[in-house]
Amino acid sequence: LGRHYNWTERTYACDHAEPMPRHVAELCDDLCGLIGVTMNAEAAIVNYYRPGDTMGGHVDDAETDRSLPLVSVSLGCSAVFLVGGATRDVAPTAVWLRSGDACVFVGEAARSYYHGVPRILPDTCPSHLREATAWPDAPGPGDGDSSDAAYAAGRPADDEALRGLCEFLRGSR
Repeated sequence: LGRHYNWTERTYACDHAEPMPRHVAELCDDLCGLIGVTMNAEAAIVNYYRPGDTMGGHVDDAETDRSLPLVSVSLGCSAVFLVGGATRDVAPTAVWLRSGDACVFVGEAARSYYHGVPRILPDTCPSHLREATAWPDAPGPGDGDSSDAAYAAGRPADDEALRGLCEFLRGSR
């Protein structure tokens, strides 16, 4: 959503962007405001976790200014989220993510930490999302990962269609 990410080159395409959905941008601003940080969201990747999905350990280092916050909202099944350190040698800490949970990475050091989702917990998807799988099966980003959990590139977003989702997320935990 917003500026498109090229998974192969690991860069944002400056010439390929949709308007950032207003409700998603406002949600990101609100989440950052809760911890005293300002944000002007320009891009979003939807993390919708289904049974069997994974997201390999990685760092979010494609942005030129990594001091800016990164907001992650998880949807779908509950997952084990691992957060390590600046190298893969740092033992990760496991965090249980439920649908609607948000994480905000602030500062260059935090954005340089390896993180990933090695396991999805089956039968944990909220019923209102289980029946409303918005995206049909599609090829993943092509990086050999077994998941397309973070793949939503090329799908235009209707701002009003996202309003209800953002209202739900504001009201969850």
